[in-house]
Amino acid sequence: MTGIESMHRTRFLLLWLGLTFVTSGTIVIAQDESPQAKLDQENESFAQDRARSLDAGTGNPLSIGSIAPRLNVEHWLNETRDKPLDFSEFKKGSVYVVEFWATWCGPCISAMPHVAELQNKYADRNVHMISVTDESLKTVEFFLERKVPSARDEDQDESSEDDSSDGARQTYRQLTSAYHIGCDPDGSTNADYMDAAQRNGIPCAFLVGKTSEIEWIGHPMLIDDPLEQVVNDKWDRDAFVAEYTAKQQANNLLTTVSRLMRDGKTSESVEAIDQYLRDGTLEAEKKRFRKIKLHVLANDNDFYDQAVQYALELLSDREHDESSANDLCWAIYQLAETGDFENQDVLEAALELAKLKADDDSDIRPLVMDTVAHLQLFTGKHDEALKTQRKAFKLASDEQKLQLKEFLDELETLQKKIKPAESTESRKDAGPDDESKQE
Repeated sequence: MTGIESMHRTRFLLLWLGLTFVTSGTIVIAQDESPQAKLDQENESFAQDRARSLDAGTGNPLSIGSIAPRLNVEHWLNETRDKPLDFSEFKKGSVYVVEFWATWCGPCISAMPHVAELQNKYADRNVHMISVTDESLKTVEFFLERKVPSARDEDQDESSEDDSSDGARQTYRQLTSAYHIGCDPDGSTNADYMDAAQRNGIPCAFLVGKTSEIEWIGHPMLIDDPLEQVVNDKWDRDAFVAEYTAKQQANNLLTTVSRLMRDGKTSESVEAIDQYLRDGTLEAEKKRFRKIKLHVLANDNDFYDQAVQYALELLSDREHDESSANDLCWAIYQLAETGDFENQDVLEAALELAKLKADDDSDIRPLVMDTVAHLQLFTGKHDEALKTQRKAFKLASDEQKLQLKEFLDELETLQKKIKPAESTESRKDAGPDDESKQE
């Protein structure tokens, strides 16, 4: 494998792992040009972020149970002279949700109605929903004047706008008026929370409890139960700390693996993953790292035999549930389809496992059958693939049909091309006597 091919395959693997680094609102990923310079830049950025992430004077990262840092926000978008906002101190007995977002972040925008709903729900329970971005005031002001799309708008093509009902739709400024929007261009609040907690993805919410300590950290769409329990004094912090710490351990390993892969250290990457598979406590994370290990091995031609052996080992386990089996078989299909790793024995084993799980009556059965169809087509079984995909589409829910239709159309189109070709070949193979009989 050439150096360029190796670099591209490693870059593909890292993107598959979802390994990006967010610094001051900018997503940074490995680029094709000057890879070593980009790597040095990212390593320096990571070291700086980690240094900032340590609590002053303690050397400990911000985590569950830490005292929530003061909010040093430069601009509040919905304060008035009569009602200035001051969150420099968190009041005892009150609950705060400090969420980090950006105008360019789709999931952040999608979460806004939910954040507003939560503020309205707990308006009389001393709960304060606060959203902070490190973008410029001008950028945020411009965004807030945009109209909130309706469900009908999302189904329409963006180029075809119906202005007749535009005046009735609220703006994002109106939507977010239910809670507090902060704009902090110098990034100090982001550093105090996101960097200090070693979080690099948004949206991210910090739940500050009645004692001004951080009780929960996660996606704002998942905060409902923790928020309700904190408000009603039923929150089990110790139980969450154990789970959160275990997840942080897995996330740290993911960062470690990405850096080792950038350095071309496959053996060290596999060794780190194997240690986690031995010592890790979260089974869901172990399932994820088993697939990651397969990708790491398949990414390096020197480890091809090990990749084959490991893939066959994973596929031989019949204790997989439908979801994990489908994820594994789909991952193997993707590796083969992209040309990174293709082995006939592995593909046939993946097809066998997927077919076995496709017989189970579950909600994801049509999706497992879709995986079967992809593997059947890739291994030259077109007719079987079409038959499987037609059945999957028939069994699928309306939402699943949206995922399956494109491949079904592709198979139907391929069928139309194959049949005339087979008919032509049949006529060519027929001798004169056969043709006269046909006439």
